Amino acid sequence: MNPIAHSSSGVCSPSRYTLLTGRYHWRSRLQQGIVGLWESPLIPPGRLTIAGLARPHGYRTVCVGKWHLGWDWGISPEERKHFVGFGGQARGGAANLITTASDAHRATWQAVFGRPLGGGPCAAGFDT
Repeated sequence: MNPIAHSSSGVCSPSRYTLLTGRYHWRSRLQQGIVGLWESPLIPPGRLTIAGLARPHGYRTVCVGKWHLGWDWGISPEERKHFVGFGGQARGGAANLITTASDAHRATWQAVFGRPLGGGPCAAGFDT
């Protein structure tokens, strides 16, 4: 017997969503590509995942490795301007690229990265 598998996408975020939720990725808000760096979680609160399915049956669940399904960063619109323009991610072309971080950038990064980060694996049903 030859096992057969199918993925509805050839890239990571939609494939992870499908594996963890058992749903086609095109039933999510992600209709092409992958989840962007500062985007919110692709798996909505309350969506049953394989971890949530296993837990009531006595399993302890752990997520290890690349998540790439979004996070609850809690970045305000005012803070967001300090997260664009680095590493070739500028909108509007090369003229908007930033190569040196200012004191304002560093202060914003310290504030944002000092906050609790939600929306990851534990919010999707994993114990750890």
